[in-house]
Amino acid sequence: MTFPAVARGPVVAEALIWFEAKRRTTNAVETLGLWTGARHQSFNIDGQARQYMGGGGALSVAPLIAQKGLNVQSQTVTLSGIAAEVEILLRGYDARQAPVQIHLARFDAGTNNLIGLDRVFRGWLDKAPLVNGKKGGTATVTCNLVSTARVLTRTRPTKRSDATQKLQAGDRFLRFNTVSGAVKTYVGMKKQ
Repeated sequence: MTFPAVARGPVVAEALIWFEAKRRTTNAVETLGLWTGARHQSFNIDGQARQYMGGGGALSVAPLIAQKGLNVQSQTVTLSGIAAEVEILLRGYDARQAPVQIHLARFDAGTNNLIGLDRVFRGWLDKAPLVNGKKGGTATVTCNLVSTARVLTRTRPTKRSDATQKLQAGDRFLRFNTVSGAVKTYVGMKKQ
């Protein structure tokens, strides 16, 4: 079976950034979508209509690098420091460790129709320091995002002491961890 050739034209790619942060006053999780496009637009993602704010809230996304494996990936996103949506996200919400998704929307350059939509990053907002711009300059917020693989680097707090370890079926593995390194051991020689 052969398929007819399809003429491909130029494609315009835009980044869609989706935040899920807790409101500081109520602890309710609320969402905010920003994208690098010029106007507000709704996109259907995973069967859910999401509204994304355009027109300058999201200024740029660093080049996306896809890796396989369990490495923690870091991604940088630059947001406008004067956009009302960004101000509300970073000052009105507890955005630290907020879940973030980045999708890549591809549009036909001639017709501006959506060709495809792919999720290219999923993780958390790690750092977003607010930087006031100089007089006459621009105020930007550089957000550092980390991938969901970071969850694999966390340790269980119950494994830190002998008392909690002993609760797990009498395990005494950590009974000497408080004196570790403080006691001299002599292996293969006489004690002096």
